[in-house]
Amino acid sequence: MTEEEAIKLVEVNTKFWNALGKLAAEHIAMMPERLEIETAMSLQDSCSIFSTRYDEHLQKLRAVK
Repeated sequence: MTEEEAIKLVEVNTKFWNALGKLAAEHIAMMPERLEIETAMSLQDSCSIFSTRYDEHLQKLRAVK
């Protein structure tokens, strides 16, 4: 990995982390406020990109380019 690619990776990671936080908040807000902690804990327990279908979405996104 080049230095430029490493810098880009940090930028992508930061953007992803910020978007994930917003996505989590949007979904936590779908539940009653009294269940906020339980909902956040549930999301935390199930949050791994490898258990998603990101690869299917990725193929579609790359096909558009």
